[in-house]
Amino acid sequence: MTIKDCRDVQSQCSTSNSSGVYIIKPEGFEEPFEVYCNNDVSPGGWTVIQRRGSGAVNFNRSWSQYEDGFGFLSTEFWLGNEKLSHLTNQADYELRVDIELSNGASFYTTYRGFRITDAWGQYQFKHIGEVESNAGKQNITLIIVHQNSIPNTKSTNNSFSSICIIF
Repeated sequence: MTIKDCRDVQSQCSTSNSSGVYIIKPEGFEEPFEVYCNNDVSPGGWTVIQRRGSGAVNFNRSWSQYEDGFGFLSTEFWLGNEKLSHLTNQADYELRVDIELSNGASFYTTYRGFRITDAWGQYQFKHIGEVESNAGKQNITLIIVHQNSIPNTKSTNNSFSSICIIF
């Protein structure tokens, strides 16, 4: 039994009710790797691709560091573009962005359908689907993801940033 994502962890593992670090192996990826699975947000089975909080981990990184991933799954991290590409191209996924403000207010935006290309395609966002958010009533746009855009890093200068957070 190959566990390819956190949905599989939730449905196939006896300890799947808890959020935490698990080992998965997406289709086509050479080796299994650790991910943080969030089962606290309904319906559970979320594979966390980024976590930021205290600022302890520097996110001003090179293209190769974003490709490989960095940080610590228990605190702050970026999973890695190569891993994310394999994850998002093996099934239909949603992208959920949760933001908590310093005053404690929290918001989310969910995109139904989420896929990025591989390294050859420079990890472009290739599919972004319908949007759902609880921020609309707060007159806040949480996140805008541009389809077909290429991420910027400190070692690349692409035409525009692929993710904008607007308050």
